[in-house]
Amino acid sequence: MAEPVLINEQEIDTNGDGQIDVVSQEYDLDGDGKVDEVILSEDRDFDGTIDTVENYWDTDGDGDVDTQMASFDADQDGAYEQVVLAQDTDGNGGMDTFTVWTDAEEDGNYEEQHVYVDTNEDGTMDEEVEVA
Repeated sequence: MAEPVLINEQEIDTNGDGQIDVVSQEYDLDGDGKVDEVILSEDRDFDGTIDTVENYWDTDGDGDVDTQMASFDADQDGAYEQVVLAQDTDGNGGMDTFTVWTDAEEDGNYEEQHVYVDTNEDGTMDEEVEVA
C-alpha cells in the first residue's frame, strides 16, 4: 500500500478576522495521483481552537464521496463527544447509512451508538437499526 501523499492544503479565514478557521487537506492514498481523502479541520466558533474534524473518502475511485466522518469536540477539551459516520453502502451516490457514537460521560468510551438507514432512498434517515 502506498503512503498517503498530501496533494493540496489550504488555510482559510472564513470570517475575515485574520485567523485561520478552516484547514483543508487533500490526500492521494493509493498512489494514482487522484484525491482519495479530504480532511477539514474547523474552528466553528472562531475562538482559535479546532472543534470539528471532517473526513471525506472516495473509497472506490469513482470521484464521488462514499464515506464521510465528522468528529465534534463541542466543549474543546480535546476529546470528541460525538462522532458521525455516513456511508453510501449501495453505491448510488447518496449517503444511506449514518452511525452516531456519543460519549456523554466524556470518559473516552462511547456509551451510545445509533444507526440510521435511508430505506426508501429519499435522502432522509427513516429507520433506526438496533445495534447489538
